Amino acid sequence: MLQLQVKNIDICRISQILVRYNIKATISNSQIIVDGDISDELLTQICGESEMEIRFIQNYASEAAPDLQVPVFIQQPEFDLLYPKAKFGELYLCDFGEPYEHEQGFIRYAIVVQNDLGKENSSTTIVVPCTTQTQKVIPSSYYTTFSAENMVDYDETRVGTRENAIKVGQITSVDKSRLRKYLGTLKPELMDKIVEKIYETIRRNEEQDNELKNEDYKAVYVSRKKQPARKRKDINLEQVKLLSRVDIEKLLEISESSSEDEIKVEKILELFGFNLTQKGVKLLAKAILASPKDDYFNIETLSGIVSQDEVISRKEIERLIIARVKETFGFRKTPTIDFIRLINAFLAKQEENKDEEVVF
Repeated sequence: MLQLQVKNIDICRISQILVRYNIKATISNSQIIVDGDISDELLTQICGESEMEIRFIQNYASEAAPDLQVPVFIQQPEFDLLYPKAKFGELYLCDFGEPYEHEQGFIRYAIVVQNDLGKENSSTTIVVPCTTQTQKVIPSSYYTTFSAENMVDYDETRVGTRENAIKVGQITSVDKSRLRKYLGTLKPELMDKIVEKIYETIRRNEEQDNELKNEDYKAVYVSRKKQPARKRKDINLEQVKLLSRVDIEKLLEISESSSEDEIKVEKILELFGFNLTQKGVKLLAKAILASPKDDYFNIETLSGIVSQDEVISRKEIERLIIARVKETFGFRKTPTIDFIRLINAFLAKQEENKDEEVVF
């Protein structure tokens, strides 16, 4: 079987050759697929006497054709590109196309960060996009102004003088055909800083890895509770809105009672209008009880703790909790974590009052 990819095919000429040899084939504008064994003579007529530009060719013996394991002849692909040998550290105008949501798109600066090993035979390269929208500082970006100090061949008319945010958090692979114009080459000192920023962005948090290694969520929080308590922040505007929906005197009465926390949480949820029999409310109560009193937490970690005693996934638990809070309060922005932290604060305050009691 013959597979042949070319830039242009003279369909009429190829068809005449195949008819002469009584061979069936599938022909398109850029590809020829011929079934059966192809002799060297026929291969020469198809390829050797043609002016078409060959990009890829494979000729398989019939016994190897089913699994395409034994190529008789392979020509390395070639690419019709403006910059087929784009190198590490080079700056280009790159057409990223239509962006999706917050991705970088359209024509903008891009820095090639792929190494040069074996890259010439590839139609793609790895780049980091840049933007001149630098009003908001993003930790995963590196900020610089291209100049003669950091470029080998700086040309102000090509590069300009505006500050650029190098979006290392959006490192991506692009087809080399997207590279529209060469702008210059960055000096090794600047590339070292960019590579370090990339490493800093994608490397794993070793301290967190060591903490989580061979421990589940509960074990982590038990160990954290042994650490000195952190000062809690004052309540925020969302929590003020939540408090305006209930009788605060009643809320304080529940939180200061001698009941177990499980009972307090259920009463507080009922006070805020939750239906305890509704699916997801019990999960919300468990998340509140699981929240540490003196440490940071979010809905993902709390859902992970709750999921250890449930038969449903962490994602489903998180979805149900958020849905119940949204239905109960009807806010445009779901205040799930603010609500949990608010109830957590009332329970923690009661514990502090107990610790301050003196027995004579």
